[in-house]
Amino acid sequence: MKTQIAIRLDTQVVDFIDEEVADGTARSRADLIARLVSREQRRVQALKDINKMKEAGAASYPELTAAVETASHTPLDLD
Repeated sequence: MKTQIAIRLDTQVVDFIDEEVADGTARSRADLIARLVSREQRRVQALKDINKMKEAGAASYPELTAAVETASHTPLDLD
């Protein structure tokens, strides 16, 4: 189910969204915003998972220790 909402964005953000649609990168404004929110949800969940693993300690996930340590200190890009 989809719900329509109204949001206020800075002009430069709207310009970026419109450029992405015009370039064919996104099918519509709604499509781009939905993809960006979905990506952010995955990023936040991944950080939560990493922190849980880190808190559990290396002994709980020996095969992931290096990846968890690296990821917990690595800034994530949107793409």
